[in-house]
Amino acid sequence: MHIHMCMLSLGIKIKMTILKKTGQLLDVSITAKLAFGFGLVLFLLLVIAVGSVFSSYNLAQRIKLVSQFENLRDSYSQARLNEKDFILDRSVGSLNSAKQKSQDSLALIETISKHSKDVSTNNEIEELNNFLKKYSSNLNRIAKLSSETQSTNKELDKIGDEVLSGLLEFC
Repeated sequence: MHIHMCMLSLGIKIKMTILKKTGQLLDVSITAKLAFGFGLVLFLLLVIAVGSVFSSYNLAQRIKLVSQFENLRDSYSQARLNEKDFILDRSVGSLNSAKQKSQDSLALIETISKHSKDVSTNNEIEELNNFLKKYSSNLNRIAKLSSETQSTNKELDKIGDEVLSGLLEFC
């Protein structure tokens, strides 16, 4: 019980000391209290404003990234359409357009990878980059085979014409 009284006495002394110290704060003039309050509000507004500026910048960067992805999608889609046109009509112009759009897509993915800071997005960009490189390589192989086939067809046509003209001379 004696210990309990000592602790209670010590608690009262601590409370009295706190009241005396906070009482000094209560003696400050109203002008000073208002100035402190307004200063605190201004500080909080400054913190919110700085946070908003950084958030706006981050949002602008993300919007730019999305826009670049849309350009990439459009470029790749156009490459696929040109590829389809080549397959349907064997137009060398369509194949060259597909190759150009494929190169444009690769350039866009390089630009996107430079601006992206998110690790998971960078992994997806790397996978997409590898896919586009394979696609571009395949288009180049198709162009090479197409060129070889066209030259072979021309040679066959030339040989066929020679054979036909020889047959006509013979008859």
